Amino acid sequence: MLRVNADTRRLAWDVKLRDEVLMDDPFEALSMVVSTDEKKTIPEAAVVKVTADSGAFSKTITTLKALSGNGVEGRTQQLGAEEEQSTRSLTVYANNFSNAVNVERYGIDAKEMDAYGIREKSKPQLARWGKETMGRYKREAVCERFSSNLVVAPTSLTQGINANLFYAGVAAPVTYDSLPGTYVTNIVAAAPGTPAAGNRLSQSVLDDLIETIQLQRNIEGIEMGGSTKWILMVPTRQKKFILSPGTSNFYETFKDGDLRGPNNKVIKHVIGSYGPLLMIEDPRSPIATVGGGAVSFAYKGAGDTENRNLAAGNTRFDVAMILGKGALYEYSMEDVHFEDEIQGYKKNQGIGMFCTKGWRVGEFDLPSGSTTDTSILAKSSALLLCGTN
Repeated sequence: MLRVNADTRRLAWDVKLRDEVLMDDPFEALSMVVSTDEKKTIPEAAVVKVTADSGAFSKTITTLKALSGNGVEGRTQQLGAEEEQSTRSLTVYANNFSNAVNVERYGIDAKEMDAYGIREKSKPQLARWGKETMGRYKREAVCERFSSNLVVAPTSLTQGINANLFYAGVAAPVTYDSLPGTYVTNIVAAAPGTPAAGNRLSQSVLDDLIETIQLQRNIEGIEMGGSTKWILMVPTRQKKFILSPGTSNFYETFKDGDLRGPNNKVIKHVIGSYGPLLMIEDPRSPIATVGGGAVSFAYKGAGDTENRNLAAGNTRFDVAMILGKGALYEYSMEDVHFEDEIQGYKKNQGIGMFCTKGWRVGEFDLPSGSTTDTSILAKSSALLLCGTN
């Protein structure tokens, strides 16, 4: 139950309640992205929204694999040399998440709160909490395959790690394995022992990344304005490494190649484009800890909750997320709604925000039990782990 602090109690002077200033979440605003010269909406193909059928908390989506055989030529008979068609599937899930506050509707405490409009701010507060929580869920899904609300009953899923993972400054991508324990071992073994400047985000790292996502992992890009783009969510610390004046020619590339004055993207929230990469600064980017035979991810929470260890270290990496076509699937059974609970002679009012959704990464595979190291179709997203030293 909220009580007005003694030093906040109204003494007939200031009745304007200030909202806490919180960190922006660009993932929340992925529908607004700056392209070459103006804000445009990211195509829906980047985030696929799926609506539930008949109240089912899961839904399976099937895709047909492209034909990859050699075919026949010349006088070779086609009969008997047909190529077998094959499919892969992805199952989306939804689960509940909610939060609530409790306020008083009458009495001395209610009157003091009314002077500050606290009750009226309850729903906007909860709405912001919901947006920030959904932003965390989306990052979890890209990094760990499922949002954490899908880990609890009744969905009870097990998280994993994105099948496409690279280290900045390391030539080869980490080898994927369908056995989660083996994949973690591969990720730990591939990590640079003592990350240095070469393992931070840089122009050469971006050049290597473009080659890797296009030629080695075939991440499918998004059509934007007649060209194919990949969205790169750049951790704030890594933005500093590539755009600090005097540290590299990369800064000059952006500064001199863009608009003069306040609309120059070097000083705006969105960084801009580098080749086919559309780069967005993400102050809420995850932190990956790699070492001791384990890999873990930490995220910025709602409000001022900080679950990340932001100190530089040999085992901590900033996570830059690469988003292509169908990078994230959102399954919605019930959109955000608000409900009231009145108790105690109608004096106590609970105001709650409720939602039933779930998020998962866009990876298609064979049914559980039939998967192999090569059966997965993971061509929509990737993680780039960047050194923090």
